[in-house]
Amino acid sequence: ESRQVVIIGAGPSGAIAAALLKRKGHDVLVLERQHFPRFSIGESLLSHCLDFVEEAGMLDAVNAAGFQRKTGAAFAWGERYSAFDFGDTFTAGKPTTFQVQRADFDKLLADQAALQGAEIRYGDAIVSVDFDQTKPLLDVRREDGSEYRVEADFVLDASGYGRVLSRLLDLE
Repeated sequence: ESRQVVIIGAGPSGAIAAALLKRKGHDVLVLERQHFPRFSIGESLLSHCLDFVEEAGMLDAVNAAGFQRKTGAAFAWGERYSAFDFGDTFTAGKPTTFQVQRADFDKLLADQAALQGAEIRYGDAIVSVDFDQTKPLLDVRREDGSEYRVEADFVLDASGYGRVLSRLLDLE
């Protein structure tokens, strides 16, 4: 199989990248080892993150999802305390963001990327890579144990803590 762009991981970075690339007319395949929704530690988004969500055409869906709106943050360490109001900015930007449950947030973004035309394959794990060829080759194992190979013009590793390429290429 030959694809223009293969993205490893369907989390927020992979889903947003997939949507942005599809919007530019690229053929995008996202390979995700797990099935969504899947547990991930909760997330306090920074306001600037919503700029990327909006650029990817996903902001309406995120707004409609009912996540807790967040207008600032506070940090305490011993006697030290600092508070930040996201509306107090020196540059243009959104004055609020969200506190999200990652399982729901990640699924929402991946579903939005798929609605925009990105192909997402869940349960498919990258088992080896070869960047010594004209184009990168990825060997992929499905949950049933069967394997297939994908040739790509470009590979983006958005696997986060999975560190797929760094682990397979012994770069850690």
